[in-house]
Amino acid sequence: PDERPSPLMDPHEASPPVSPPAAHVRKALTEDQLRAIEEAKRQRTQRPRKPGRETKRVRMLAERRVQDMSGIDIVVVGGGLAGLSVATMLLRKGFRNVRVLERDTALLDRRQGYGLTIQQGSAALRKIGVQDAVRASNTPSRAHYVFDADGSLIGFFGTCFKGLASTGGIQPSALTGGEKNIIEDAAADSHDEQETTAKGTPTANEACKANLRITRELLRQILHAELMATLAATMAATPHARAGIEWGKRLLTIEPIKADSSPSPMDVNASNTAVDLPDTSQRLANHTFTRLDQHSSTAEPTTASHDAAAITPATATASTASISDHRMRVRFEDGSALDADVVIGCDGINSVVRRCKFPGTLETAPVRYLGILVVLGITHTDHALAHERVFQTVDGTTRLFAMPFSKTDPAQNVMWQLSFPLDEDTARTLSRIENVALLRDEVWRRCQLWHEPVPSMISSTADSLMMGVPAFDRDPELPTETSLPNAVLLGDAAHPMSPFKGQGANQALLDAVAFVECLTRPTLVTSPTFTLSSAVRQFESEMMARVAPKVLLSRERVTTFHSPTVLAPEHHAFEGAQAALMATLRADGVSAAAGEHIEAMVLQRMADVGCSTLYQPATLRGKFL
Repeated sequence: PDERPSPLMDPHEASPPVSPPAAHVRKALTEDQLRAIEEAKRQRTQRPRKPGRETKRVRMLAERRVQDMSGIDIVVVGGGLAGLSVATMLLRKGFRNVRVLERDTALLDRRQGYGLTIQQGSAALRKIGVQDAVRASNTPSRAHYVFDADGSLIGFFGTCFKGLASTGGIQPSALTGGEKNIIEDAAADSHDEQETTAKGTPTANEACKANLRITRELLRQILHAELMATLAATMAATPHARAGIEWGKRLLTIEPIKADSSPSPMDVNASNTAVDLPDTSQRLANHTFTRLDQHSSTAEPTTASHDAAAITPATATASTASISDHRMRVRFEDGSALDADVVIGCDGINSVVRRCKFPGTLETAPVRYLGILVVLGITHTDHALAHERVFQTVDGTTRLFAMPFSKTDPAQNVMWQLSFPLDEDTARTLSRIENVALLRDEVWRRCQLWHEPVPSMISSTADSLMMGVPAFDRDPELPTETSLPNAVLLGDAAHPMSPFKGQGANQALLDAVAFVECLTRPTLVTSPTFTLSSAVRQFESEMMARVAPKVLLSRERVTTFHSPTVLAPEHHAFEGAQAALMATLRADGVSAAAGEHIEAMVLQRMADVGCSTLYQPATLRGKFL
């Protein structure tokens, strides 16, 4: 019989048979060769389909299924990095009823003034569509130094050293794909050096892989602007969409809705509005309303082409009803409420969504104080170590990390982060705004005798730009029992971690993209047993597997960064500088006092001990040599 696949079948759904060798060929083959042929035949017939290689039929079915559930009501609690990102991605995938509820009264109503190093999160920014905007605001560094309290050099790395390889210089692993390894193993916010070509110019591909430094506040503004643009496109294509962002909304509780419950009389879903705005009825009565964000300077009033009665909630299809298995009522402190099929908790380490999803677990699985107070400061300095350079200073107990900060405000060109062990009660006391003078005294007591520019940076930092933050995390696991199966947690709400690996914001961005991709994954949505709660469970499993190593390593850094072992040059072996070279540099007095000449001094000593220069960025060659 003809075993060839029917022309009506998908070519991927059947593999062509492996024909047995002809008789005259079989005589010329050994038994081992014949067995190998039979084994190849067996493996080919049993070969699983590669992940992501869905058939055209499956992809088309998945698209219809996603379209069917595009009218579900999604509430995002929290308008931070994860909340703005996940809302944008959901709208892009065709979900039209996406509301973001944020407790801040406006985008810039509180200080969020500290810097981020975007590492793995770059992939998420690219999918969200903001990577170019973030790169345009990048404040790069080309060298990173580690000093002890008196300024003696302990370790170094960076673009201007990365191409040097020999027994005294950069490890070979750092030269071939080592960027990822360095990022994974190096200190918290250590690396944003970009790989370069032999001519010193980064290729487009290499530039895309480079780490990015940006302030959290600016990144939030960029993500907010992208969400506003996406909302505008959604409203233009689907005028009846119920999407937007509302400020000043503090979550009170989330309750499961019984099957026979009627819609909440305060539920925005049950009203004739298209947006989440105060006094919307008056806007509609005047046939003019703002469909976007009432606090956005870019939101413009538009004239409605229909009256209020024409704006009605989307009717759920039978398919949507079958997957929306656990609807919830979301109540806010202002007395308002709305119903939702999915609630996404992006409300931080003290998440109310988490408390509602896992009632009672705050006692059984509380946040864990890590014994460290982190003090953040923003100021100005003309010192060379703060110009396109990152440095950290350690004394075996206290650690300071400094990086370029604002690209546009010279008065805030550097951010510093000081961390040290402290009991929880004292850490909480010093972190209160009214106790900033006590906080400053503690910081000064620890660092007043350190090398420059540390004392001058601390003394020049305004009280309004200094704050203390006790470091907390949680064990990287989620309870299995929940009263809200369709509620999902992202970012710090799911997996808070210490800042000493620089992964908090990166993982939050990845969470946002990963959840939407999981919710629309063809192999999941086409399953006969697919429900929203099954998608949430799948995502949570994948998310915790991804972030658990990051949480645990960030916790480990709390100890290693604040103990005497951090003073040993061999502790910084991942930075590429071996003991012999470091001994030469220290003996020759290469230290923080070298200022703008430090690169030239280091490069000269590397040449003296026989390092071979594979490449050296042109901008640094002319600048430092």
